Amino acid sequence: MRLFTVDACPQTLPALGDPGKETSRALRAFQAEHQLKAHGVAGPMTLAALEKAEKPAPLRPVRATAAELRAKGSTTIKHADVLQKAATAAAVAGALKGTADSGALTFIEQATSAISQVKMIVTPFIEALNWLSSSVWIMLIGGGLLTWLYAGRIIRARVADHVSGKHIGR
Repeated sequence: MRLFTVDACPQTLPALGDPGKETSRALRAFQAEHQLKAHGVAGPMTLAALEKAEKPAPLRPVRATAAELRAKGSTTIKHADVLQKAATAAAVAGALKGTADSGALTFIEQATSAISQVKMIVTPFIEALNWLSSSVWIMLIGGGLLTWLYAGRIIRARVADHVSGKHIGR
């Protein structure tokens, strides 16, 4: 098997059995770069691509942002974005319910009664919020905030995985 060293000098080494973490990570990076399934196992397609490779990809720190991974179509980032939007909606619904419970919504309703378009938009929300129990708004705000924070952790973990070479191509 032809392998490459850090200084890009090719060497021929015998297969030594199970690869370590770094070898698997390097294989996944190589596979992703050569449009192969990035699973970290040197199968026939990967070995053929290794034989054809003229030089290894330069070793450099991988940097990425959530925006870059989003632009590349990361499904993890996409799902976390949806989760954050849902969490935001839950927190807003909780805040609206809290506003209704405090009496501020009545003031808002009186102030907007002259503007029929605004009232037509606000009235369905007011009616929907009136049936909620008094403690639901607190749970919605708290749950929305916790879910939003969790989605942020997912995004940061995905960026870290990308930088470390884990889960390449997701």
